[in-house]
Amino acid sequence: MSVVRTGDGPHPRDFTVTDDDRESTVLTASRGTSLHPHRILRPVPAGPSPVPRRGRGQVTGTWQTPDGGSARGVFAVLYGDGSRA
Repeated sequence: MSVVRTGDGPHPRDFTVTDDDRESTVLTASRGTSLHPHRILRPVPAGPSPVPRRGRGQVTGTWQTPDGGSARGVFAVLYGDGSRA
């Protein structure tokens, strides 16, 4: 698993659920920062996964697929302004 973070400064700790759907849950903090854990994981191409536009950081990693193989993708993205890019 790899955690990529951009920027500095204190990060909020007061997240509340503001959206919850089939794809992900959105946890938003009082200052507009939002964490988007992905409920459905999708493989990404080999190599570094770029942080999405307006993203402040992300968590990537590998998992075992049902056929016994492995896949790599993004588990969660942190946005600084409460939006998805």
